[in-house]
Amino acid sequence: MFSKTLSASLVLAAVNASGDDPYNYDDIGANWMVEGFHSPDCLAGKEQSPINLEKATFSTEGESNKMKFEGYNYNDWAEGQSLTKYEHTLKMPITDVGTLRAQFPDGTTDTYTSAQLHFHSPSEHALNGELKPMEMHIVHAGGATAPYSVIGIFFEVGEEENEFIASLDFANATAEGNPLMDVNLGTFLAGVDMSKFFHYDGSFTTPPCTEGVKWWVIETPVKVTQAQLDEFTAYGWGNAQYDTGMGNNRATQPLNERTLYYRDSSSSNAMVLAIGGAALSLLALF
Repeated sequence: MFSKTLSASLVLAAVNASGDDPYNYDDIGANWMVEGFHSPDCLAGKEQSPINLEKATFSTEGESNKMKFEGYNYNDWAEGQSLTKYEHTLKMPITDVGTLRAQFPDGTTDTYTSAQLHFHSPSEHALNGELKPMEMHIVHAGGATAPYSVIGIFFEVGEEENEFIASLDFANATAEGNPLMDVNLGTFLAGVDMSKFFHYDGSFTTPPCTEGVKWWVIETPVKVTQAQLDEFTAYGWGNAQYDTGMGNNRATQPLNERTLYYRDSSSSNAMVLAIGGAALSLLALF
């Protein structure tokens, strides 16, 4: 095992900090990129998120095969978690933290502590130019080489209710935090197909658009029902009058000089990824 010295409270403070300026999604983030808005990375940053994830154009295969990540202590909770309604999303702080350990394309490694998860609809990242109905971000902090790391998971509409999403009780989120029961994050993550994923260097997708974020976006979407998706979008994120539609997603940003990496381990006999409870380490990567 390995240890982390950054306390959960410091991690939460780091990833929940907001910029000096109020912001909205009236034009999917274009109004954040103006002079006078006190988030300079939104305007001048060269490693901004989200991006279009397009394998045919940007991905590499050789170096990307070194990429790995695994998690420890992503738990299920009978009680003790809550879902909070913010102006622009629903967020669940992760007070009983999990640990993400990553190996990057150049072979270097780093370790992060989970801090919170939140949602965007439609998705922020595009997959081959297409937005998905919803995207969840699990935000981590405390890295030594890069301060932050985020796992992105797509959702699309299916017939069966998603038990994890149901446990978050979207419809009853409050500004004070709605207490939740039986939140099965560890079980949920253990069931996500993580054999195909993208990786790139990016930023937070909301002001102050802080860069230094290591992104891992899972290619295969998870299913939710239309009713579950409607419970999230019913809050009316964004501006219904805006031409591109209503939502709390930032427009995709240019890749610039970055490399978008992709790995498909589905044909491998051993799983490359292990995310879930403490006993779920399927492969010792380090």
